[in-house]
Amino acid sequence: MDGNNLSGGIAATIGHCTQLKILNLAHNSLEGSIPSKIFKISSLSEELDLSHNYLSGGIPEEVGNLINLNKLSISSNRLSGTIPSAPGQRMLLEHLEMQSNYFEGSIPQSFANLVGITEMDISQNNLSGEIPEFFTSYRSLHHINLSFNNFDGAAPRGGIFYIAGAVSIAGNDHLCTNVSTQHMPLCSTFIDRKVKHKVLGYGTKDNNTNCCGCYYYFFLSGNNSLQEENASKATNIA
Repeated sequence: MDGNNLSGGIAATIGHCTQLKILNLAHNSLEGSIPSKIFKISSLSEELDLSHNYLSGGIPEEVGNLINLNKLSISSNRLSGTIPSAPGQRMLLEHLEMQSNYFEGSIPQSFANLVGITEMDISQNNLSGEIPEFFTSYRSLHHINLSFNNFDGAAPRGGIFYIAGAVSIAGNDHLCTNVSTQHMPLCSTFIDRKVKHKVLGYGTKDNNTNCCGCYYYFFLSGNNSLQEENASKATNIA
């Protein structure tokens, strides 16, 4: 039923189709929430594709019932909320496509159990937190797209992250690296900026020079003797 101009909501009665191995409703104009009864079709083993519609709401926890499913695609919808932990608990997924939605929060720790995954795309969402280190231990993973989210902290090293072109992380402005690269700032630079900004924010105002925080700037950037001299001045001013 891919690309048939279908509209309206997905009927819950589709859950009565208990012999389906593939359910493809992609490239239509379906809207509303995903009925949880879809995830009770235990025969679904090859593909569930609901991509390129106007579906909204969250992913029902019942998604974890599809333990034999090979491919799950819910990309390019209006889905939101956090990613449930269920997909990583029992499912044997090889392909996971969740890009171009409004998911938020962090990547569930249970995703560490998706050891058979070969392709994962969760780009263009509102996901945040650090990128989990367990991605480096995936042995079957060929490509992972994490781009255009709000991930922060140090990008993982090792595993697939050492394979050129296998990982996409562009558009995460708060990511950094502990190894010098042309494409990402060093984490030490981020830390220096945060410390400097924090200390400058606690500066004291000198009425004679109308300078707020001047001493603290020199304390961070000057030599030892200058640091000691300005420390004494700051104490007298206080």
